[in-house]
Amino acid sequence: MPKKAVTLAPEELLGMKKTILLEGEAAIEDVKRKHIGRIENAQDIAIVNYGHSSHPILLWVTLYPNKKIAQEENEKMAKAMVKYGGGWDKNLTTLTIKKKKIYRTSPDGYEEHYFWAEGNWLFYVKIPQIFQGKFVEIMQELKR
Repeated sequence: MPKKAVTLAPEELLGMKKTILLEGEAAIEDVKRKHIGRIENAQDIAIVNYGHSSHPILLWVTLYPNKKIAQEENEKMAKAMVKYGGGWDKNLTTLTIKKKKIYRTSPDGYEEHYFWAEGNWLFYVKIPQIFQGKFVEIMQELKR
């Protein structure tokens, strides 16, 4: 039995405590409701926030059946953002950190969104302006 998605979210991020918003089937249904494209193959999702409710760091952790599917779903999400247009597309870029391809976008020009696949997991982090420039630190804390 693989780990639960919620266990990959650290208890603290940048010194802020974890608050579990949704996990399991409730999180999967929430993600499906909020996306235009189809959400497929997700076995478990955790939606977690860190910090004050007015400007939290939001983290989605999704478990897929295997590494190949996680990578495919990551690429599918990037393509969907391009198709959707607006800031999702215009601000979509890639960066490489420790040989890992990471997508970055900013749909509103203020908050930064980062997503990447790692093994059979997909991580998506939404970072408010107050924490801009902290992504590498956040990513390192997620790897503990």
